[in-house]
Parts: sequence; structure tokens; C-alpha cells
Amino acid sequence: MTNNRKYDIHEIEVKEFLIKSCVLQAKILFIKNRLKDLKVLKEIINMIKKAEFVQKIKDTEYCAEMSKKDIEAVLKGVNDAITEIVAAEESVKLEGIGTFSGITRPAREARNPASGKMIQVPEKHGYPHFKFSSTMKKCD
Repeated sequence: MTNNRKYDIHEIEVKEFLIKSCVLQAKILFIKNRLKDLKVLKEIINMIKKAEFVQKIKDTEYCAEMSKKDIEAVLKGVNDAITEIVAAEESVKLEGIGTFSGITRPAREARNPASGKMIQVPEKHGYPHFKFSSTMKKCD
């Protein structure tokens, strides 16, 4: 059985237009994703490295006499202490920086992006939360 249907010139133009628009949409999506990747890469490049951070601390008048190894040990201790405090759902305020605290996120209903089904998300204890101090908010 052969298809003897004759295509109207406008129908062919519409099909070609749809194909071209799909290709264009795919290219736009690809470019948008690449731009997101570039933004993330730019953020990573602009982040200060740990060694540079330690050096900045050492350059202050308060820590000029300390060794880099001692400064790294203090930073590790501060990190561990803040992690324990947040996990225990308590808070610690660092003057001029902000407040670290642990909160409980209530149970909620969410959509699974892969299947589209609604799922129950259980409450989460010790969820980290940080609030900048007013001094830090004024930094530009």
C-alpha cells in the first residue's frame, strides 16, 4: 500500500520550521547549561584557598606570632566545635560574623522529579542554619 498523499507546500514549511525550532531549542538549552557550568566554575575560581586563608589570618596583628600549623589546628577545632553544636540543635554566635545554629526541618510532602509522584520527606534534625551579623551584611 503506497501513500499517494501530496504534501501541501505550507505543510512542508511548517514541518521544517518545527524541526528547526526544536534544534534551536536544544542549542539554547545546551548554552544555558554551559553558562550555569561557567558560573559555578567562576565561583570556584573566586573562592579563596585554605592556605591563602591561613596566610591572611597569620598576617593580622593578633596571630602574627602563631605558626601556620597552629592556625590550621585552631580552624579545624573551630570547625569541629561548630559541627557538634549544629548537630545538637544549639547555636553559637561569632561576634562580627554571624550565628551558626541547628534547626529541625519539619516533615513535608515533595514531588519526585524523576517519577512525578508525591513523596513524604521526613523531618530532619540538626539541619545547619547560618545568619549573618549586621556587620557582615554591610560588607560590599
